[in-house]
Amino acid sequence: LPKFRSGQESVRCEGSSSGRNVWSFHGVPTRCWCGCGITTYVSKTRKNPNREFYRCKIAVKGEQHLFKWVDESWTEEKLMEEARKRSMEEEIEGRTMHSNDNPEVVEASKDRGCVGVIKFICPKIW
Repeated sequence: LPKFRSGQESVRCEGSSSGRNVWSFHGVPTRCWCGCGITTYVSKTRKNPNREFYRCKIAVKGEQHLFKWVDESWTEEKLMEEARKRSMEEEIEGRTMHSNDNPEVVEASKDRGCVGVIKFICPKIW
């Protein structure tokens, strides 16, 4: 395995030697495609002054390691969370609609609290 130097620390990390970044990261990344951790930096360029970005801890200029803008990551994270929420809501709605077709569920829902639960779970003894 190659050994890289990052500041004062020595980092040993598995990775691809092809030089191509074939991984796709959505949302806030936690690791680089090579398996190493990431850290946050602040851009000092004229094009993106003071803009934060994530980068692999062992990345050297010209190498293909993780690089992602922090603001874009959080926007993606929010969109993914909204999609998960919509999916869960649709699943719950589907289950609710399906349960309304079941006469036992409709009958049990007329009673509230423990009585309704007992009637639904143990219809033979009630």
